[in-house]
Amino acid sequence: MTQKPVKKLGKLSITILEHFVKSNLGEDFVKELRGDFDAAALLQDALEQTEKRFMAEFSDQELSRAMFVDLSQKDRPALIAAIEQFYKHPTDSHFHDTLCEVLLGDFDTLSRERVDKAITFYIQLLTEELALQDEDFREKVSFIVHFRGKNQPAHPKTRKPSAKQAKSIFQIPPLPPQGVFGREDELRSIREMLSLLEAGAVEIPPVALRGMGGIGKTTLALALAHDPAVQAEFPEGILWTSLGPKPTVRLLLDSWGRSLGIDLLPERDESACQNRLRQLLHDKKMLVVVDDVWDIKQGSYFQVGGPKSRTVFTTREVPIATALATRERTLRVEVIKPEAALALLYKLAPDVASVDRSTAIRLCERLEFLPLALTLAGRMLANETDVPQRMQRLLVELIERRDSRLQLLQAEGRQGVDEENPVSLQAILGMSVERLNKPDQERFAMLSVFGGEPLTWETKAVSAVWDCPQEESEATISRFIQRGLVEPHGNRYWMHALLADYAADMMKQMDL
Repeated sequence: MTQKPVKKLGKLSITILEHFVKSNLGEDFVKELRGDFDAAALLQDALEQTEKRFMAEFSDQELSRAMFVDLSQKDRPALIAAIEQFYKHPTDSHFHDTLCEVLLGDFDTLSRERVDKAITFYIQLLTEELALQDEDFREKVSFIVHFRGKNQPAHPKTRKPSAKQAKSIFQIPPLPPQGVFGREDELRSIREMLSLLEAGAVEIPPVALRGMGGIGKTTLALALAHDPAVQAEFPEGILWTSLGPKPTVRLLLDSWGRSLGIDLLPERDESACQNRLRQLLHDKKMLVVVDDVWDIKQGSYFQVGGPKSRTVFTTREVPIATALATRERTLRVEVIKPEAALALLYKLAPDVASVDRSTAIRLCERLEFLPLALTLAGRMLANETDVPQRMQRLLVELIERRDSRLQLLQAEGRQGVDEENPVSLQAILGMSVERLNKPDQERFAMLSVFGGEPLTWETKAVSAVWDCPQEESEATISRFIQRGLVEPHGNRYWMHALLADYAADMMKQMDL
């Protein structure tokens, strides 16, 4: 066999080549790369194609140089660990986040927005090219990866769906094991907004479920989708996707196409995929659920339902909800009622009632009836049922200690979270705060000086704390409302107690 010449690759590609593929090719990979080893050549070709496509299609030349020419060798250990994680979990954001921090740390002229955009695009290309060349990797991203380029596998553009595929149209995530508590009124409102009781209703606009992180938007949408009466209304199926802050839109659209029995591989971009899906669904009656939307444009690509279909979005942010579904068709999701909160806690940790009912009630109040926080606390308490005294101490600790509440862990999630990488309540709440600019983050932290249950304030008081004119404080509060961090409360404004915990923690770290 003729030895394949070694191609010239940039520093990022070489790092990936030498370490990402070791799990496939073994420790002798680098030596084999320079021999006549076909697998090495294929993987090398995938990286070369990724780099070539990135250079040709991404206009920011300074960032291209930073990634492929000027990348510091001192960052290799962190990148190696992130690359290994990427191979195990291709949809995980760890590789993206690590590469982002490396570039921001090495190049102070680059903004986070520029870096984030570049890395998102690079990982999309890398996923496509590796899936074309590496069979093991392709299996990890099967049904979501979009293949492109000259080496695209030969697939028919359309095919008749199998019986298994026809059933898979109902690809709804499972309900939480503890069930759904205290959402009867909201479910009734959603059914009415979707005109599910009106025979022959068509051209019904989308509905958006909007509220802060952890409020239960996803669970509410799941309860709707799992309702047998709702499923009977949509016999041709329910399409569900969860976006998150950094979705691979093309891959998610392709997964819908595959579940419906069509290939979107030849389509040129997201808009073309959307148009194909619209054509397919035009005469169908389906429920389309687009969960966890963080960007208007990204969410709009999933508006594919025909006149007889219905669409539901979930998001934290007001502008996204009103853009995708209008203000009149946005349902603000609020915390559950006290009796539902206590029932949820008892469902997860039944022995809590026998230890101290009054303390359990106080915990629900301290968590201000936020479903996610109650769920995480209930699971933690359930692990301590064998030692009642320890469970009692944990109850008190969750009530009295801010850090204990914020560090409650969620072992599952929608943004690539798994049991190996549990995410804290603090991180979940912080996702919205991190989207604020630095001055607004400081002002948000300062809101923790207000007390009371519930925590509310007037604009005049905020102006005094922020030392700014009332008009300026009103504009800032408006931005907080749009991010789902603050809500109007009569002629005052309200912030959830756990967001106040988060703000107090920020204030301490910022030394304000």
